[in-house]
Parts: sequence; C-alpha cells; structure tokens
Amino acid sequence: MFTFVPPILMKREQRVGEGEREEAKREREERGEQEKRGREEKKRRREKRREEKREEKREKRREEKRTEREEREEKRLEDEDREKIVESEEETISKI
Repeated sequence: MFTFVPPILMKREQRVGEGEREEAKREREERGEQEKRGREEKKRRREKRREEKREEKREKRREEKRTEREEREEKRLEDEDREKIVESEEETISKI
C-alpha cells in the first residue's frame, strides 16, 4: 500500500538527507586528511630514521679511519724507535 506523504515532509526529509550526505562527505574528507597526515608523518619518521642510520654509519667509518690512522702512526713510531736502537747498537759495536 502506498502512504501519502505531504510535500512539506518530503522536502524536510530530503533536506535531512542532504544534511546527512554533507556530514558524511565532511567526515570522509576529514578522515582522508587524517590518513594523509598520518602517511606523511610516517614517511617523515622513516626518512629521519634513515638519515640517523646514515649518520651512524658515517660516524662509525670516521672512527675506523681514525683508529687505522692512529695504528699506522704508532707502528711508524715503533719502527723508527727500533731503527734508532739498531743504529745506536751498530755504532756502539763499531766503536768497540
């Protein structure tokens, strides 16, 4: 059976429906913006972490190079000392 609905009620129902649609649309847009901000924040955090890791690797490599340089310098000094000792012993032996 068909029920008669006065036109004034239909319009109000349509207006309510439009309002609900607009509200739903706003909610979707807000949710979309929140998701977009979330993705961007996640991307920033990921990039920041990558940069931190790169910096850690650079610092580690610098430390390794510094250590290698110090070891080479120490070895060179030891070799020079050893040469001096050998030369002084040779001079002492030659004097005798």
